[in-house]
Amino acid sequence: MKKILLVDDEHSFLQILDISLSKYFETYTATGVREAIDILKQNEIDLICSDLYMRDGTGVDLLQTVKKYNRNISFILLSGSDYNLDIKMAEHYGAIFISKGEFDLIKQIVTFADNNKKPTE
Repeated sequence: MKKILLVDDEHSFLQILDISLSKYFETYTATGVREAIDILKQNEIDLICSDLYMRDGTGVDLLQTVKKYNRNISFILLSGSDYNLDIKMAEHYGAIFISKGEFDLIKQIVTFADNNKKPTE
């Protein structure tokens, strides 16, 4: 079973993701960048699904840390905000972007995890 790390400082959204995705994956949750890094140090993770803006940093910060240590982990960046420079930077580092408002968000995450590509590709 693939292991997915869910990172979001909005507890209710994190809980919904965890409940929905635990049917498909072994899930780990973190409420910020520092906690996510601690989990990554202790576990082999296949996919990170992170919010863009959090209290202790951004999803881009987390992505850069992952790449800095040459960890080849798939990465999904989630945000409720419009397409912006941070999202472009994340895509430059190999992440994909999925809006939190997508009606089929869970399906898109599962499809990406299974095929390592966005469902629309």
